[in-house]
Amino acid sequence: MPGIAALFSPAAIAQWIREASAVDVRNLVLSPRYIRFKPDASCLVVFEGHADGESFLFTAKAFSRKNAVKLDKALSRGSAQGFLGLDRIVDRSRLLLGWVLPNDPILRGLKRYSADSQPNLLAYKPERRYVGTLTGPHGRKQVLKIYKKAAFTRACELARTADALPMFPKLAGIDEQRCGIRLDWIDGDTLATVAARGAPDISHGRFGATGELLASLHAHPVPDAGLARTEESIPGRLHLIARGIVEIAPHLESTVERIASTVHRRLSVDGCREVLSHGDFYSNQVLITEGGMRLLDYDELGVASPEADLGLFIAHLEFDVLRGRLSAQQAAAASEAFLAGYARALPIDSGRLAAQIAYGMFQLAHRPFRDWMPGWPELMQQWLARIAVRLAERVEISRRSTSETATAGTDLGERLMLQIQRALTESTYDTLLADAIPADVKAQGRIVQGMLIRHKPGRRALIRYTLHDADHRAFGLIGKLRAKGADQRTFATTQAIHEIVTADDRHLPLRVPRPLASVPDLDMWLQEEIAGTDGWSALASDDAAANALRIGEALRRLHGLDLPTRRTHGADDELSIIDQRLAAAQREMPHLRLRIQAVWDASRACCESLRNRPRCNAHRDFYPAQLIVDAERVYVLDLDLFCNADPALDVGNFIAHIEESDLRNAGNPHARRHVIDAFTRGYMKHGCDPGFMSALERYRVLSLVRLFHISTGFAERRVFSNDILAYCEQQIAQLNSPDSRLILAGK
Repeated sequence: MPGIAALFSPAAIAQWIREASAVDVRNLVLSPRYIRFKPDASCLVVFEGHADGESFLFTAKAFSRKNAVKLDKALSRGSAQGFLGLDRIVDRSRLLLGWVLPNDPILRGLKRYSADSQPNLLAYKPERRYVGTLTGPHGRKQVLKIYKKAAFTRACELARTADALPMFPKLAGIDEQRCGIRLDWIDGDTLATVAARGAPDISHGRFGATGELLASLHAHPVPDAGLARTEESIPGRLHLIARGIVEIAPHLESTVERIASTVHRRLSVDGCREVLSHGDFYSNQVLITEGGMRLLDYDELGVASPEADLGLFIAHLEFDVLRGRLSAQQAAAASEAFLAGYARALPIDSGRLAAQIAYGMFQLAHRPFRDWMPGWPELMQQWLARIAVRLAERVEISRRSTSETATAGTDLGERLMLQIQRALTESTYDTLLADAIPADVKAQGRIVQGMLIRHKPGRRALIRYTLHDADHRAFGLIGKLRAKGADQRTFATTQAIHEIVTADDRHLPLRVPRPLASVPDLDMWLQEEIAGTDGWSALASDDAAANALRIGEALRRLHGLDLPTRRTHGADDELSIIDQRLAAAQREMPHLRLRIQAVWDASRACCESLRNRPRCNAHRDFYPAQLIVDAERVYVLDLDLFCNADPALDVGNFIAHIEESDLRNAGNPHARRHVIDAFTRGYMKHGCDPGFMSALERYRVLSLVRLFHISTGFAERRVFSNDILAYCEQQIAQLNSPDSRLILAGK
């Protein structure tokens, strides 16, 4: 897909629009809202645009070379002028197609409606479905749904089925020529809108009434309309979901496969009760009106177990917690009320419900990427961890009667899941954690909430605990869990460094978070949460150079500490990492095998030249994400890899991360040369050993090589893998030039 990189650059798409627009567009701003990625076929992004005080949607689609014929096919269809004088725009060299409504190349009926009735947008899934409002006969407001031709016949069948059910809007008409379905408009607010207003609405019974409404649908006789039995499609759906996630984030493959296998096993139970199922049930599908509650969107009506709708609804509530729309307490209260409302009318199979909640959550696992949520790779990882916790709940319950130490016989992945679950239980807040926290911290407040914020399956997890003081002001603690048991070495190291640097201001600006307690029963240790600016933001601010200078000074202070450590990292260790990473890169990108091999050979030569270098205490994973910066201090985080190593390693790694980030985001690895120069000055203020600069350049190149491999594991970075590899090749060539100092000078 030659145009895919442009899709991940709103600025590039905005410039493309300006060049194609028939009017002068100066203040155009685009924000990505939706991504649909089909590996080896196409990638589509919907942008919300703002220009001249007006808002609009712009859709851009990149085609793969083998699908270029579809670009020509789309262009062969008629178009109509839309916002900014645009209809469809094309860049054949990059196989890019863009359009504003009503020019969706698949939803051709939309263009015909727009010519005479101008519907107002409610929802839009490009090339699939459009939902809007229009004025019908006698001035009545109606909902208009336009489908692609291939889906229209099925949509009509479902519309007629829903029309016979009292909880759905009434069918107003079907337009076969334009693939349109019209429904009566109903005034009201969705349950999602009401829930966002706060906890009182939950206590007023809205969610309980929603459970009762769903039960009334499930109690309705299944119509003889050839509805799909959705439970039969679960194995295929699990496979498609898993494949889609792995295409986006290959590094999550083992976790995804384990979850898919477990969900399949839990749901493949014969003899479950079948009901008329909504199929896409969540709070946006429930309408609260003056006359009661109604259901929206019949497009997934089918036959399934009742727990399928129940589980998906609760999965969406959990997702609202992830994206910050509900608190964990609100979601828990809503789930409890919803299930209680349903259970007043119909029975629930609790075992099947647990599996369906996990399945519902798995169906939402791609959403952080699809919705372009900031930090989506980490959010996907957190979400998969929550699914695993949901699945582990049954394991813990089933084992609790046999042993108080349920984790003893489990593998590391399951052990970590069980400990995460325990660490997020309110009873734990008031027992193990309350007993462990130092008295001065305990006096400031009590834990009111825990949230999983990072998870490496089978290895580590981070939990953020929120505490409230007497005035309800919030502050936080960070719990660090390790599957093999609490990381006592890192806890002790952090404790020692904290005591040293806080005892003497000569160590400023270096600081580390205060370690608070080790909690072996939870395989966890606790530290204070630091308020401040993260390292990446600090290096993108107006004070970037000053911040970089202080970061360099802080790293030099860290290297100057005299702490005994048995862990070491030398040239052979670095070479081992390079060997593992580049072997994996060759498997993942076989078309680049020869180029990767050349870089691999050069990396080996780099490592050979780094033997017998001076060593000191080193961080070993020093880059901006590991830092919190405030007005006077630089807090260094995550000392898990603290060891005895070449001081040039941390410096080179830090510089490489900035260059690689700028290569991806600005198209120029030297965009923040002034920041790199300031960081280097801060570090070298008091001089370095004679071979330091040469070693720094080599570690910088080796770090770039490792970052190339990392780029192959993320969809939004993979489009830059070739550029990163080319930069590695260029830097290796300059490293071997007569004057290798040119590299650090950015020339």
